[in-house]
Amino acid sequence: MLTQKLHTKKENKQTYGFLRWSEDSHTEQREIKSFISLGRGGENVIVIDDTCISRRHFRIQKKDNEGFILQDMDSRNGTFLNGSRVFKALLKNNDRIQVGQREFIFSFERFDNHWSIHTKSKNPEWSQQLKNLPNMARSNMPILITGPSGTGKEMLAKLIHRYSHRSKGPMISINCSALSESLIESEFFGHIKGSYTGALNNRKGAFMAAKGGSLFLDEIGDLPLHLQPKLLRALESQEIKAVGSDYATKTDV
Repeated sequence: MLTQKLHTKKENKQTYGFLRWSEDSHTEQREIKSFISLGRGGENVIVIDDTCISRRHFRIQKKDNEGFILQDMDSRNGTFLNGSRVFKALLKNNDRIQVGQREFIFSFERFDNHWSIHTKSKNPEWSQQLKNLPNMARSNMPILITGPSGTGKEMLAKLIHRYSHRSKGPMISINCSALSESLIESEFFGHIKGSYTGALNNRKGAFMAAKGGSLFLDEIGDLPLHLQPKLLRALESQEIKAVGSDYATKTDV
């Protein structure tokens, strides 16, 4: 699995936040309705027995019309947000908060155990790779998932989509090996009415259907060679041209 490394919504009074972290062999989660504090001291909402964590380390507070605010409480070792030390910051969906050797994930959605189940393996090397999935999910870079048929590539793609900032958008899956060679370009990029025999209506294609979300191209290696440069151009420039059209259209997948 290769990658180079993913929206926040306007807050309202009904929006809750969630903080999750790993504890031994399971995942802990705490709902944030208005305020939580974290540290070694027993007065905190979340108590973490770790010498790298201060007695009062950080707090998260929901403020109307602003969102959820992370604030360091003059901790000894500092509070880091997505790798950068912060003293006060507005949190976004799937932000990573690091204190000492611990990592906490802030989210607007409740965590479910499916993520925990699918990111663990009896194979230590593969289990380590699975731990990179949250970072991949937060990236906008294309992700290449390799492996034999039946090993769960589409499942991983759906998990990446679900935990990305694109999760509110569509998730479109295309089986490249099942497409007719004469219709592949139309399936990907769409076509305009009358562009070829049988094109009775305009069609937007997979890239536009998945706009704002994720596009999973299964068995991409089975694509004809003559189409691969067009696909590469679409991935690099985020522009496509429907069959029969003279104009390029911006997409976002």
